[in-house]
Amino acid sequence: MPNLLSNFEESVIRRIASDLPDIAWRHELLKQVAVAEVVFRTDKDGGGYYVDFLCRKSPPALPEIKGPLELDLAAPDGKNRIFCHLYFDSSRLMHFLEMSSTGEWPADEDVISLV
Repeated sequence: MPNLLSNFEESVIRRIASDLPDIAWRHELLKQVAVAEVVFRTDKDGGGYYVDFLCRKSPPALPEIKGPLELDLAAPDGKNRIFCHLYFDSSRLMHFLEMSSTGEWPADEDVISLV
């Protein structure tokens, strides 16, 4: 059985997709998140963590996305920020998710609002 994205990780990518102005890329990201398999996840200690994954699907026939896609959120403590960066490989498939906080990473990710 493949190692899947956590509910929080999947929700972050879905939120990033919803913010894209290009509807074709929105749909493509939703297809990719459905088949993403985690190949490595760092420990969730300190200020965040990283997830490497593999998307077993054909590369999309869409224009390349320049740089990572970003999501900036308020941390649950009301003082810090949470940053999520989604990176793509050269074939335009999701490859790496970086999540970090200007403070400590929350022990319970359910308290992070994606609004």
